[in-house]
Amino acid sequence: MKSLINPSLLRAIDGRNFWPYIYLVLLLLATPGVSQTHDKPNAHPGPKEPGRENGNRSLALQKLLREAQNGSSVHIRIETYTTDPSKLAAFQGQTRYGTDEIEIDVASGVSKSYDEALLAHELFHVVLHNKGFNPGVKLAPGYVIPGLSTPDTDRFLAPIGTWVNSCFPDELIDRETAKRGFKPALLTDLQAQETLTGMKELGDQRISISELAQRGYAVSLFCLGLRRPSSIQAIDKLADVLSPEIAKTERALRRQFAGSRCHFNDPKSCYALTVRLRDAARFEGIIALKNPSTSNWQ
Repeated sequence: MKSLINPSLLRAIDGRNFWPYIYLVLLLLATPGVSQTHDKPNAHPGPKEPGRENGNRSLALQKLLREAQNGSSVHIRIETYTTDPSKLAAFQGQTRYGTDEIEIDVASGVSKSYDEALLAHELFHVVLHNKGFNPGVKLAPGYVIPGLSTPDTDRFLAPIGTWVNSCFPDELIDRETAKRGFKPALLTDLQAQETLTGMKELGDQRISISELAQRGYAVSLFCLGLRRPSSIQAIDKLADVLSPEIAKTERALRRQFAGSRCHFNDPKSCYALTVRLRDAARFEGIIALKNPSTSNWQ
C-alpha cells in the first residue's frame, strides 16, 4: 500500500501553510476505530434492532452488535465504504454520537478478518461509551493558535484531542476484542506501517515542525507503542530523526505511563489516566476532557 503523504505538498509548505499539513499527517496517524465522542443522550437504554442486516457477519460480531445496541439509548446505524489506498485514512472507521442515532462508518473489502476487527473496534467504542468511557473531548474554551481563527484552531487540534482521548481506551479495546475472537493486530499492524512510513518521509524532508505539533507527534507515537510494543524500536529511531523534542517527549511518556492501562469496569480510573496523559504532554488548557462523573469539562 503506498504512502499517503504527497511529496509535492511537502515542497509547498512554508510559514502558516504548515499547519494544514500537520493536520493531514495527524489524520494519517489516526488509529483505525478512533471515535468522535459527543454528549450521550439522557434516555433509558433498551434493546434495539441492529443498524444493518447481519448478513455474513460472524456470530461473535453479531453478539457484540447486540451488546452495543442493547446498552445504547438510540439506534446504531452502520455504513460501509470501499477502501481507496490513495485517500487519507482509507482503512479506518469512525463512530459519531448524535442525539437520535449512533453512526458507525467502516471500511469494507480489505479481508473478512480485517473488516470484522475494524467493526468490532468501533462497536466496542460504543460499549465503552455506554459504560462511561470517552464522554467527550474538545478544544479548551478561549484557546486559539496565534494567527489562526478559533474554527481553524479547533480543526487542526482535533486529531491531537482524539489521540489523547482514545489512547488508553484503544489499547483496552484491543485486549477485549482479542478475547472475543477478533484480530486487532491486523489494525495495529497496518497503522504502524502507514504511520512509520508516512512520518519517515516527513523526517526525510527535514521540515521544521512547530513545538505544538511536536508534542502531538510524540503522543501519536506513544499511543502506537502502547498498542503495538513491537514497534517501539522503530518508533525510537523515527523520533530521533524527526526531532530531539519528539524523542524526548515520547520516551518521557513511555517512562511515566509504564504499565498503565485502562480496565473494562473502571471508566473513572481510565478518565483519570487520560487526564494525566493530556497534562504530561502539556495540552492542559488546550484540550478539554469531559469528566464522566460530573459531566463538567476540565
